Amino acid sequence: MLYVTTSNSSVNQETLFIFSIANPASPLLVGKLDNDPDHNTGLNAVHVADSVASDGVKHTYAYAASASSFTDGQLQVIDVTDPANPAVVKTFKIFGVSGSSTQGIGNSIFYQNGYLYIGLTKTVSGPEFNIIEVHNPLEPGLEGGFSIGNTVNRVFVRNGYAYLATPNDQELKT
Repeated sequence: MLYVTTSNSSVNQETLFIFSIANPASPLLVGKLDNDPDHNTGLNAVHVADSVASDGVKHTYAYAASASSFTDGQLQVIDVTDPANPAVVKTFKIFGVSGSSTQGIGNSIFYQNGYLYIGLTKTVSGPEFNIIEVHNPLEPGLEGGFSIGNTVNRVFVRNGYAYLATPNDQELKT
């Protein structure tokens, strides 16, 4: 499966597109979703992972960095177990972050072993890099954050280190 995010516009309301790439030369659209019909903003990044619920049932979730304002939430958890019928099941706001309509919104995301590493656009106050525990995807919990002083464009985590791409003079932070 291929998961594609877009910003919203007056022409297109859907912001998450799910394609089957069983035949890579001819991707087939199998599902789509408007993540926030009230604000027409869209999604900036997505990472998809499987999770086993307490009842033993496997679900597939798309963790999305939401472009909705910081007041609504920077993370959305989308159940894509049935790719033809994706549904937003949780919106999570990172508390302690303040900004404006373009500040403090979800910008980049990385998932590893039940944790999300989410980068935000530059905030007025609060951390732009945040770690969220999602062992239970329906009940995310903020583990901590770090102020970068600017937008976090990309996040990559390996061997206990987070690598952050930013527009700062030092473009790569670890």
